[in-house]
Amino acid sequence: MNTLLAAAESKPDPAFERAWDRHRERVFRLVVRLAGSREVADDLTQEVAVQAAQAFPKFRGQAQAFTLFYKIAVRCVLRWRQQRPLGNDTLLETVPAPSCDPTTALTVQAALHALPDDQRAVLVLAVYEQLSYKEIAAVLEIPLGTVMSRLARARQQLRKELSDVL
Repeated sequence: MNTLLAAAESKPDPAFERAWDRHRERVFRLVVRLAGSREVADDLTQEVAVQAAQAFPKFRGQAQAFTLFYKIAVRCVLRWRQQRPLGNDTLLETVPAPSCDPTTALTVQAALHALPDDQRAVLVLAVYEQLSYKEIAAVLEIPLGTVMSRLARARQQLRKELSDVL
């Protein structure tokens, strides 16, 4: 809590504020998709903002700012998922595709959230956020080959889980 108070009291870097304002909605959508709850995403996105503001002075600009924000967001969600009690699944609130009926959308979201964290993160970044494999590797700090193998396993698992629905 002291970190939050200190961050709130300090004056943020104007460059950070511009970058955060530009990418805040993308970060929030990513967190909703990974966490499965808008309520949880609100809290986690605030945590991402605080951590990003602290990390931004060290940001060298070799990558895009959203890469830094996504990296922090994924870590925050993974930490949250590890700390929550087992069996306390949140209601899946991600927005379904307009062409999908609600039952199918919920089934797809449940299958997505049943994936292991590492596979779900890669799939969400590739499909929903439309990042390149190289960008995903940078965000998750994993080799390019690992991105491709996790994505292939995630797609295979989803096909298996959703074969009756789709």
